[in-house]
Amino acid sequence: MTNQRPKIAALIADAFQEEEYFFPKVALNEAGYQVEVVSSGKQPVEIYSYFARTGLLDVERAIADARPGDYVGVLIPGGAKSPALLAEDPRVTKFVQDVSARGGVIACICTASPTPSSSCSPTRKPPVQLGCRMRRSSLIATSSLRRIRVIPRLSRPRS
Repeated sequence: MTNQRPKIAALIADAFQEEEYFFPKVALNEAGYQVEVVSSGKQPVEIYSYFARTGLLDVERAIADARPGDYVGVLIPGGAKSPALLAEDPRVTKFVQDVSARGGVIACICTASPTPSSSCSPTRKPPVQLGCRMRRSSLIATSSLRRIRVIPRLSRPRS
């Protein structure tokens, strides 16, 4: 049996901010979406929390194998290096452009906001920018989660 939930591509590279991926992923899963980790390559990527490496995350799909028509949106977490590494890969830029052109939502968190802005078509609306706030070195995720819960209004992927 295949998973029929609409898919969101989480574009991630080394040194992404763990809270900016895992909190939205949980919210999207609870809203009925499948979140798939997509990166430039298939090798695991480094997880960071405030400039300290905390582990590795397995990549589910390399960008070369990701088909924009399979996704209803893109989540791009911020981080120490991840957004800059993604922006350097023209395949990532094209992927974001193609998902946006199909009407998908491009959601950028914190430092990821410049990543897709050059990727979005000038005729399309700008990407959704999700903010993050810090208090005593901990992420206040509720503002991002409330705003990202708007995503369930997306239509199902086109067949």
